[in-house]
Amino acid sequence: MIACNFSNQYFAAATEIAMDEAEKSGYALQLKLMRFSPEREVECVNEMRSLGADGIILGGAPSDCNREYFQWLKHIGYPMLTLGTGNGYGFPALAVDHTEAMLNAVGHLHSLGHRRIRLCMTRQPESFRNALSLAFTDACRQHCIQAEISCCQAMHELAAIPAMREDAVIVYGKYSLRIFLDGQAKFPRYKPDLIGFFNEWTWASSPQKQLCGVIINPAEQEVRSAVHQIIASLESNLEARKEQHVSSFYAAVDFRNIKAIDLTSRYLLINEKNS
Repeated sequence: MIACNFSNQYFAAATEIAMDEAEKSGYALQLKLMRFSPEREVECVNEMRSLGADGIILGGAPSDCNREYFQWLKHIGYPMLTLGTGNGYGFPALAVDHTEAMLNAVGHLHSLGHRRIRLCMTRQPESFRNALSLAFTDACRQHCIQAEISCCQAMHELAAIPAMREDAVIVYGKYSLRIFLDGQAKFPRYKPDLIGFFNEWTWASSPQKQLCGVIINPAEQEVRSAVHQIIASLESNLEARKEQHVSSFYAAVDFRNIKAIDLTSRYLLINEKNS
């Protein structure tokens, strides 16, 4: 498994879950960190292959600047699966379908009186960016809302979005939301209705009081399924099938119904019972 880094709670928890599922099937999990570096991404794959890894779960879509390399991997049939997003190389992917959650999120903002909504995201793989943008624009069309989209090339650009004083904003990504809120702090009277994206591992650290709603990704289900998929493909010599999981929208009044998962506490309790 190749993750971006461990300071991101998603990748730390995903590794724990992937290790659990791999061990159940008699596999050992090898781990490499690419730290958001396209160069390191290729190095990690080469190191994994040289160590005899049967297949690789990649934490996100491959970098666009490594296109030829990943096209070659696909051509030779090396088993690989991407987490959280589609990819443009034909590898199986476990992507999250935000269509229904986005429709509900936009509907909630509509019920609050908004007729114009801005979706903000940083640079994402083209397949994911197109899917999320389509889900958003379709939801706005169904609710007769004007849709605006800001695709920032660099994350720091999100700090400038609050200067637009949009009344309703949906921000994709935990770190993107954090930068947006840093920019918002420069305008004390600016209080938009704000919706963010989290998962059951990152929800506990979210700025809940500043959100009117949230879209939750089913992260644990996604990672467990990824391990099952790649192991099944290795043992049957068939390519893992493409699979999607569905996110859910919660309005602020329903935040109490979101179950935040703390894996550290879970493993401590398990070990206490076994000791």
